[in-house]
Amino acid sequence: MISLALLLVGCSSPGGEYLEYTTDAFSASIEGNIGAFSFTADIIIGAPRAADGETTPLPRDMELIFRAPGTLSGVRIERKDGKVTVTSGNMSIGCTGAAGWLRAAELLIPEGNLNDVKIANENGTRLAEIEMTLEDGNVLMIYVDCETGIPVRVSSGDTEIRVAGFGEASG
Repeated sequence: MISLALLLVGCSSPGGEYLEYTTDAFSASIEGNIGAFSFTADIIIGAPRAADGETTPLPRDMELIFRAPGTLSGVRIERKDGKVTVTSGNMSIGCTGAAGWLRAAELLIPEGNLNDVKIANENGTRLAEIEMTLEDGNVLMIYVDCETGIPVRVSSGDTEIRVAGFGEASG
């Protein structure tokens, strides 16, 4: 346990640990593959919700806006207050079936058990390689830049996400 704590401290950015970015709202531009399907998108992840007494909090609000492929460009899938909506142009429809597309964004805010943390050097960048078992039983690998505390990529099963840009969530 002490060695795990030392690894985490050694990789922490000033004032935070390896997954501190998940403790607040954020936005990111991502490039991803789900099996043979490739896409780019912008995502916005809302702040975590606190449990209200014995009430289980709703999942975090999030939004995924496709940029590519062209056939999906501009399509927005949003979860707000637990309800999923798909918007294309001026048309919006509630669609719980589209919630699975949000998995790409959810991989950046993992919930599960920490299995292992290793520090690696990749192209001159120190990365924390974090292995977790997610609540659905799948294994997640998340790579976080040790200097900035920003995720670089995540993968689980046939899904791989690369973070092309990262920042605070606006408005």
